[in-house]
Amino acid sequence: MFTASFEINRNKTITFISKGLEYFIPEPEILPGKTIDRVTNFIPDIRKFINPALKGEGFELQVSFTFPDKRQREIRVSITPVKDRDHLISSVLFVLMELKPDKHIKKTGDEYTKKDLLSILESTPEGVVVVDKSWVIRFMNPAAGRILDKSRNELTGTEYPYRLTRRKKKEVSIELADGTLRIIEMQSSRFVWEKKPAQIIYLKDICAERIVRDGLMNVITDAVVFLDNTGKPWHYNKLSAQIFHITENQPEKNSIIAQMGEYFKKEDAFIEKAEHLLSSDEAFFDTLHHRDGWIFEWFSHPVFLHGKKIGRIMSFHDSTRQTLAGARMKRQNRFYAMLSGVNQALVRTQSIREMTRETCRVAVNEGGFSLVWTAFADKNADVFKVIHAEGDDPELSHRFSGKLSKMANIGLPAAKVCITGKPVVMNDIRKEFRGKIQREILRSGYLALASYPIRVKGKIRGSFTVCSKEPGIFQQQEKALLKKVAGDISSSLEPLKMRRSGEMLSGNCRKMKKNTVPCSRRIWPECTIQHPTAGCLMQTGG
Repeated sequence: MFTASFEINRNKTITFISKGLEYFIPEPEILPGKTIDRVTNFIPDIRKFINPALKGEGFELQVSFTFPDKRQREIRVSITPVKDRDHLISSVLFVLMELKPDKHIKKTGDEYTKKDLLSILESTPEGVVVVDKSWVIRFMNPAAGRILDKSRNELTGTEYPYRLTRRKKKEVSIELADGTLRIIEMQSSRFVWEKKPAQIIYLKDICAERIVRDGLMNVITDAVVFLDNTGKPWHYNKLSAQIFHITENQPEKNSIIAQMGEYFKKEDAFIEKAEHLLSSDEAFFDTLHHRDGWIFEWFSHPVFLHGKKIGRIMSFHDSTRQTLAGARMKRQNRFYAMLSGVNQALVRTQSIREMTRETCRVAVNEGGFSLVWTAFADKNADVFKVIHAEGDDPELSHRFSGKLSKMANIGLPAAKVCITGKPVVMNDIRKEFRGKIQREILRSGYLALASYPIRVKGKIRGSFTVCSKEPGIFQQQEKALLKKVAGDISSSLEPLKMRRSGEMLSGNCRKMKKNTVPCSRRIWPECTIQHPTAGCLMQTGG
């Protein structure tokens, strides 16, 4: 009998031919680099076994074959898948053996085929075990003995202790003689051993890999996802699985990117950037906002192996607390700056109108509010009037001037404050406010509002109102600062009102002085002017 072999890769391209193959097929027809079609033209019976072999199944068949010299003979074809170090099918080995040898050909025997196959199985670094239908071990290579921590003589002929489903991976933990734990990944496929149906089982020690993946990776406080160059997940830790609900099987290309994108507010922008990064070598950093309110720092970096990019790592760090704390600190600093600016303005101003203008301006520029207005009210006269407004849309506040009772009935917070004397704070107008006023305010983009009463001598004389396009900004400390601002405005109003009254009285006196003459008869020492018609003395100041 005569034997020869050849090997193909996953692209069905011939990568190796042994000596003597020309005995079966003319040499010009089958050379390295040619496709398997050159072989199937001569042996069409093996065509249907190629794809299953590339998926991990082994076969042995007997076919009728016409040799190049037109002789008709029976040959046996053994088809064996070969795996690489990563437990993936890398190639398929075909062994051709003539069953009825020619007299002029030197017999090599069936031992040559078995020897060739055993040489491959013995030298592979991956553990290999062959079992029959009864799960009795018929063969195991040295690597399998090292992985199972047993000698071949000890296990050969005994029943294999682990049952497997064909072509499905299974992880098994075994305790070694020294008490340590070893994790083994197993996978089986159909095989033919000594002309009988069998199964070949591949063993791989993944203990070190699992320590890194499940031990170290799950200790990391960030959500981490490894993607290959096609966008499929190679690995992810438990935190990322919890946040993005990642499953083991992602059937479509880039489906995991689309799945992660569903949890971010800017979904399309995330998916577009992530898909672009798959084909890029750049490192990338950005801040993402989760739909549930979390804030993530997204870092993405390519992974290289031997100078070639094999994938990309994406990590998501939960920076919600730090971001919100930083934003709140900046906001409080703005409020303190506003309080200081308002106090300085109150000292400089000489009139009520100037004071309202300056306080509104400072609240917008220093406090960062989008709209600020000051209104005065008179309960007895039923009047509510906006004196001054600053911000994006000051005309909006002036539309609220009118009858105090009407403004309060339609739900205007600034008017309610003037009636009840209690501050009104709304951190989310969409949820805490209803009616026509709400629609007008929301249409301008304002989401939060706070209004505080202004008092003069204990009586409510108006309100100070601020609006923001950022919801939830009025917390306990912010409320206290706004109350302080409203209190300072109230404290400055009384002297300004008295000063205005004094200026009005002095003006009246000046007018009256023009029509008076010096008085020689003084009833009161402080009397300085005399009315020309009354014939009596008038006291200064009226």
